[in-house]
Amino acid sequence: MAKQGKLLSAQLDALTAQEKIALAEELLVSACQDDPAWDDAWGREAERRLDALARGEATAKDANEVLARLSAKQPAP
Repeated sequence: MAKQGKLLSAQLDALTAQEKIALAEELLVSACQDDPAWDDAWGREAERRLDALARGEATAKDANEVLARLSAKQPAP
């Protein structure tokens, strides 16, 4: 596994910030599919965030702006 881990790490280093985020999302979804507790927890979290927005306790940010800022922080290969 150590050899595979090093190879995987090298491949991950070559990804852009956006690609890493997309991969992380895919990993989370695949790791937690078929888990009703996970779905329930995310449902509650989504409701909590929407309620906070409605009460003016939180602000929304444009996803494209956030991703662009993350990409700008990504060191050049």
